[in-house]
Amino acid sequence: MVKNVKFLLVGALLVGLSPQVHAALINAGGNVTETTSTFDTGLTGLGFSIAAVSDGVIPGGAGSNEFATVSSTHAQPVLVIDLGGNASGGNVGMNSAAFWNYAYRQADGTATFSLKFATAAEGTGGFGTSITYNPTFNPAAIAYDYAAPTQQNFAFSQTVAARYVELTLLTSYTGARTGMSEIQFNQVPIPEPASLGLAGIGTMTMLMARRRR
Repeated sequence: MVKNVKFLLVGALLVGLSPQVHAALINAGGNVTETTSTFDTGLTGLGFSIAAVSDGVIPGGAGSNEFATVSSTHAQPVLVIDLGGNASGGNVGMNSAAFWNYAYRQADGTATFSLKFATAAEGTGGFGTSITYNPTFNPAAIAYDYAAPTQQNFAFSQTVAARYVELTLLTSYTGARTGMSEIQFNQVPIPEPASLGLAGIGTMTMLMARRRR
């Protein structure tokens, strides 16, 4: 009985050594670039820069921190989002995205978008290199024209450790343009190899204690 208690205490201690980081939504702090320069910053954007796409400011309706492409001829803008400010220039763990759609017109809201990822070491030229995960999501349009967009959450099928995110707005809801308001990401811990090993040892120790009962 005493041995079993010791096993359980050691196992719990080893499992507890794994780093604990609470999940939270993060943004690029405005560190966003647009590779094809198709965003209209003079009309719907009302002078906001492309940085507003991921700056932590939740849009409150039409003309509030939102953007759209100039026309349907530029229907697939590609945004590069730098999350390095959330990890001192390194990688951050992510397991979902929060998206706020375009608030000016329902028809111009994003209907489909895709994501690619690159690590801090790979830089913005390394999308899809070591992280091949390339999810596509389908956000709903706003309830009516000029309505404040609501937060929509899209879970990843795996945890991603990256610094850069490439966001492509693939299609709109039959509008003349393609627009969005804000995107953020749910940050989760990146397990360290050492902590993974300790956690595994702890789990095995606890299982051994149970078998000896």
